[in-house]
Amino acid sequence: MKSKLTTRRRVMVLTTGLLIVFLIMVFLTPYRAFFCGLLLGTSVSLYNYLYLFWKLKLVVESVQTGNRVRGTGMVNRFLVVVFAMIIAARFPDTLDVRGVLVGLPLCYILSIFSYFTTPKAQRG
Repeated sequence: MKSKLTTRRRVMVLTTGLLIVFLIMVFLTPYRAFFCGLLLGTSVSLYNYLYLFWKLKLVVESVQTGNRVRGTGMVNRFLVVVFAMIIAARFPDTLDVRGVLVGLPLCYILSIFSYFTTPKAQRG
């Protein structure tokens, strides 16, 4: 579980750094709507990543104690994505749908990147 915590921390730090960069880019570039959409998509991605991590931790604990195995909250994560897309579609001059779509998988990509850049001895 230690390696998973390390991966989660790395993803959180990298995502926070990206969110700060995207926020700066909102004010420095003429592509304000795209970077606002990217901020929304990345924020939803971070929420979904942390929510999945928390639900998987609960599933592991329930399996270890012999309790009923609960789901991983897939419907909740899908609804958050749909809500973000509805917001982006409702305000196209403020949020670009393409930016939201680019931001949605970022935490999962960073998680894979973090896993493969971690030395094999620490992976677990």
